[in-house]
Amino acid sequence: MRKRLLIVWMAWVFLISFVLLSHTLQVFGHPFGGAVLSAVSSERPDPPTGRTQAETMSQQSDRLMPGADEFHMQAVKAGSSETSPRTETDSMVSVERKVRDAQLTIQATALSENIIVEGDEFCVPPGEAVAWEVELSVYNMRASTGWRYWDACLEFGPELSVEAVDGPGAIDPVPQGGSPSEPTLTIRRDENTRKTKVVWSWHSLEDNISSDFPKRAKVAIRLRVRSSQESGYRPGSYVFCDNAAITYMTGAKRPKETTYELAPIVVNVTSL
Repeated sequence: MRKRLLIVWMAWVFLISFVLLSHTLQVFGHPFGGAVLSAVSSERPDPPTGRTQAETMSQQSDRLMPGADEFHMQAVKAGSSETSPRTETDSMVSVERKVRDAQLTIQATALSENIIVEGDEFCVPPGEAVAWEVELSVYNMRASTGWRYWDACLEFGPELSVEAVDGPGAIDPVPQGGSPSEPTLTIRRDENTRKTKVVWSWHSLEDNISSDFPKRAKVAIRLRVRSSQESGYRPGSYVFCDNAAITYMTGAKRPKETTYELAPIVVNVTSL
């Protein structure tokens, strides 16, 4: 009888313990069950497509980057060997010389991809053809009485050929008093030095008209400069342009002639 009562008591204790343990698991959850389930679900493919979670995350990343394929194609093109002509926005390989008040400005910009600038000097590889575009501009910033005339000149090295891209330029605003609205342009190669001299000038028809080349008047021209031989330069240092200067006379009651000279531009020929 005593043995039977002990068995019944042990059965009740086991039953109560089982009920309490089940209730605890339902309230707090199993600490290891969630980790196991997460590990299994990360490897399980999505039912509709069979993609893994990594593939799904990659697709979501593509959606966050619209035009991902276009970006990839642009990167491939950027790394290709094809070259495209320079535009006004990306052709920043240039060297400039300018008078303090911009009476004369020379800006030489590389048209060839094999030209770089180091220390305010052009560097080009030996034995390759090269080309630049040079813009000349004249500007009357301050003289309220205008200019009676101006002469701008410079010389390009004997290894270069020079030609005008457009006309001699139109003055803006147009001079008054019947004076020319365009300057004159002369490009001539010196038979002795083999340098090409560019003379760009303007003269009023009447010296006593104060508004001939008025204050804020400006004019610009473009030149195409390239190596005269397809074989390009030999190694060494060369003068791109020098002897650049502008001389002008104001139209005041006491006219004053002023001359400004600009520093030369140099080309160094070395392996880039």
